[in-house]
Amino acid sequence: MPFRTGRWVSRRIRVSLRPMVTVGVRPVTELRDSDCRPALARNPDWSRSRIRATLRKVIAKEPEASAHPSAPARQGHEVRAGGGCFQEGDLALIDALQLRPRAAWATIGAALGISGSAAARQWERLTTAGLAWLTAYPVFGVTTVGLVEVDCRPGDTVETARRLAELGWVLSVDHVTGSCDLILTVSALDLATLADVTTHDIGALPGVTGARLRLATREGREWQVGSLEPRQRASLDVTAGNGRATEADPCEADIPLLAVLSTDGRASYASMASSLGVPEHTVRRRVHQLVDAGVLVFRCDFAHELAGWPVTMIFRAQVPAAQLDRVGHELNRMPEVRLCVAVTGEANLLVQAWLRSVADGRALETTLENRFPDLRVIDRAVTLRAVKRMGRLLGEHSRATGFVPLATRMT
Repeated sequence: MPFRTGRWVSRRIRVSLRPMVTVGVRPVTELRDSDCRPALARNPDWSRSRIRATLRKVIAKEPEASAHPSAPARQGHEVRAGGGCFQEGDLALIDALQLRPRAAWATIGAALGISGSAAARQWERLTTAGLAWLTAYPVFGVTTVGLVEVDCRPGDTVETARRLAELGWVLSVDHVTGSCDLILTVSALDLATLADVTTHDIGALPGVTGARLRLATREGREWQVGSLEPRQRASLDVTAGNGRATEADPCEADIPLLAVLSTDGRASYASMASSLGVPEHTVRRRVHQLVDAGVLVFRCDFAHELAGWPVTMIFRAQVPAAQLDRVGHELNRMPEVRLCVAVTGEANLLVQAWLRSVADGRALETTLENRFPDLRVIDRAVTLRAVKRMGRLLGEHSRATGFVPLATRMT
């Protein structure tokens, strides 16, 4: 039986003498007998209880961490991988910026219990290392979003993904397992344009053998880290309701402003005014108008693989149409669920989850089936590599390595 300590097990744990136990990244509550086999193979005279007892001693020296597979690390805990490092303070800062992306550093710092200058320096460190970034993008009532499943010739997947990632209207690119090689998120002004780019721009690429389009009919709320304490979140919520409902449709004159904010959502009003050659108060007023009208959205992302969520799984499920809204709403409240989108096709719901291990995917699927009896998972896939996310090019361990300006067309 697994022993329960509520702590995380390192990818490699050296126990006494020579054996090494490799258990992956998952809580000790999920430790299985199979995890002890490498040590047993080298030390057949050891019992499983002795191995577990030794692991208890090793893990007792590890920093305390959350027992929930989707929760961030607690204060003082670091998650390291590939030379990167996230601390609790970093995740709390990202969580604050997901809630209030353009708030003054003094406001963010006050919520986190640090100075505004310290919060600014912390954010600069994260962005410089490619660990976190903030993107802004316009939302138009006529914009059409689709998910395209791409099949590639053997050996051409990586090059095809690179070429697709260079296109501004391709928002995201994921190299996945399963029934297709790549899953793209694409945007267009209307259905005709979306059909055209899928057929001609994507389908005509060398190495592409097939492309299937599914329209996104509704998208759930943006996922948040959930690292802030209730009082910290409340302090940011209290100061968030200063905007007034207004109408401010983007126009051609806004394109340079949108280009700057899409690259750096935290760009200062002074720097934007200088680069655009307009007064600072004009830039400030226009940004507030676009945000208050709900046509300019900010998104704070981070290198999730380095923050303790190394596995991304995509579930395609079928839900009765009458229950789709309710199921989608409840799914969006689950901490594992990163994205929930209603789409066209037999599988009318797409769920993307960030997990600690592939084994957690099976547990999540079981939870979905038990919680939603009418939900039927039709297909599941694992993301082998996230190539691009909302214009940001990603490298090893999902670090940001570059940016492709999002295609912005007003007509």
